[in-house]
Amino acid sequence: MLTVREALALLIAVAADAVQWLVLPLFAEGGFSPADAGLDAAAFAVLTGLLGFSPLLLPTVVVELLPVADLAPAWTVAVVAIIWRRRSAQRKAAAIKVTEPAGAVAEGGAKITHETLP
Repeated sequence: MLTVREALALLIAVAADAVQWLVLPLFAEGGFSPADAGLDAAAFAVLTGLLGFSPLLLPTVVVELLPVADLAPAWTVAVVAIIWRRRSAQRKAAAIKVTEPAGAVAEGGAKITHETLP
């Protein structure tokens, strides 16, 4: 289940990509468009505020500044990738926290306690 911040970030990313794909090409002359760059800067700022800084957002900004590549749903892909990476890290951390049953014995006969675990 998504958190409120993740859901809001995903909604904003989809909206930013939709605006770039549907609306901005109608009044942009091609190449660098100030309106397109402004939308990218705003999307970067809002997404960073919602999700915190992520290195995945930096290449997204670069891709979005390229004239034709900005039509790809880069903001949406970046947000989904950030959420996926965080969930994957949370699952790994939860798996590491699994401990042996009480009274378990390690190789060599040493009793495992919370002090002996790494």
